[in-house]
Amino acid sequence: MPEVSIDSCKKEVLIGYIGILYRKFKERFPNEPINFTEVKHGEWKLKYEPNGWSEKPCAECSECGEDFCLDDYNFKDFKELFFFCPNCGADLRTEGER
Repeated sequence: MPEVSIDSCKKEVLIGYIGILYRKFKERFPNEPINFTEVKHGEWKLKYEPNGWSEKPCAECSECGEDFCLDDYNFKDFKELFFFCPNCGADLRTEGER
């Protein structure tokens, strides 16, 4: 089975999946309104928090200020894997990635 990487996911494929989900939702709930909200855009910022005698690297959302400690990732990998803030939903991709 071939491995699928993040780079192999094309924007058109993701948009197609969103369209399929939308149609399935409308089939199941035809009278339910779908409210779209404005998408917030921001960026991940690297910051360090005190952790005993050392500092722990964290990624901070520029929109809501929530920070996520990078226990299992380095900052570059974290930014490539997490395009949206889990706390506020802000789109944290760069202009070229959108």
